[in-house]
Amino acid sequence: MLGTRGRDLVDRRVDAGARRLAELRASLRALSPGATLARGYAIAHLGDGTIVRDASQAPAATRLTVTVDRGSVTAVSEGEVPESGAGTAVP
Repeated sequence: MLGTRGRDLVDRRVDAGARRLAELRASLRALSPGATLARGYAIAHLGDGTIVRDASQAPAATRLTVTVDRGSVTAVSEGEVPESGAGTAVP
């Protein structure tokens, strides 16, 4: 009887661990850079690989590499775009 109870306890813990692992795996996938790119976002890099986090990092004539879900393209900054009340204005 104790052996059966022990096996049940171990089985429950293994099942709980497997569920937790599946939850963590799903969270990790959702937060991965690849998943973010697949949702339509892009990552802009400077020539040295630095990720652009502020428009002031890419003044006019700065060469950029823009990574999207399926590859990368090169771009040249035309400088910072002034923000409008409804978001960022696009020239």
